[in-house]
Amino acid sequence: MSSTPATASPAPPSTGVGRALIAAGVIGIIASLIGIVVVWMLLDDLGDGVDQSIELTTETLNTLDETLVLADDITSTVSGSTATLDSTVQRLSDSVDEGSTVLTSLSELSGTELPESIDGVVEGIDNLTGVARTIDNTLSQLSAIPFGPNYDPENSFAGTLTEIRDDLEPTATELRSIAPDLSSLATTVSDSEADLDQLSSDIAALRASLEDTTPLISDYRDRVAEAQRLAADTQGDLGRDRNFAKVVSLILGLAIAVGQLVPILYGRDRLRT
Repeated sequence: MSSTPATASPAPPSTGVGRALIAAGVIGIIASLIGIVVVWMLLDDLGDGVDQSIELTTETLNTLDETLVLADDITSTVSGSTATLDSTVQRLSDSVDEGSTVLTSLSELSGTELPESIDGVVEGIDNLTGVARTIDNTLSQLSAIPFGPNYDPENSFAGTLTEIRDDLEPTATELRSIAPDLSSLATTVSDSEADLDQLSSDIAALRASLEDTTPLISDYRDRVAEAQRLAADTQGDLGRDRNFAKVVSLILGLAIAVGQLVPILYGRDRLRT
């Protein structure tokens, strides 16, 4: 009597479904735990990057504040220097004005009045020279008379007048020759006075600009201080928000992982069945 070999019966469909549910639940738990770790790493990297950016911004703001302080000091120093320079230019302008007036007067004197006066003196000396010769001749003739005055000077009266005339006559010519130079110098000094007046106006405009710059620098420093406070607050908030995000991601990840127990338990029940 022959017997037929027994063949293994295929597993029921419920067994495969149960195993698939258990596998899916385990994979879900592992993925949730890995997701928590990855999210924490991303939050740490993102927080470190933002924190470094905030620190760099803070250092830049500190440098900018120091630069503004230096600019304020330089502005104050330059403003004080311009005040001193303006006072100096004003005094110099007054001196140049007086010098121009004096040079103009000297030009007029050397060109007309003094030479004409000298010419008048020379002409008077020429007129006196003839009289002086007559006096010299008379005294010389009287000295030849016995018991007369002894008149034998080293320089006669006429000779002395002639020497004075010869000394004065070139002086008038020299004065007339330097008159154009004095006039040109007076014109140059007068032009310099106009330049000094323009320089004084420019210095006044510069001082006004510096005075307008001081409030701007103060306003910029206030804005920089506000930005520094904002950066410090942002850095503090960043740490708190990062920790809060870690807690939330941990809770969500654990919730998802716990949720994977449902298919696992259901799959085990299918396998038992």
